[in-house]
Amino acid sequence: MSYIFNKNHNRSHLPDCRAVRMMNFDKNAETVEEPRGHSCGWCGAGKIDNVDHRLDEYSQKPLAREVA
Repeated sequence: MSYIFNKNHNRSHLPDCRAVRMMNFDKNAETVEEPRGHSCGWCGAGKIDNVDHRLDEYSQKPLAREVA
């Protein structure tokens, strides 16, 4: 599977993500085989380096979010 990497924002996107249509493809996009950088908020592509695995204090459901 290939991904579109936005060099300007350091995010990976799936080829059909709406963010790809908004970026300056000639200047900032690069087609890559492995996701890089941060994950996209719309399509979810990319890797998450630091994940918070704590439970939500009210619902007791796991939190899975990026940690800065």
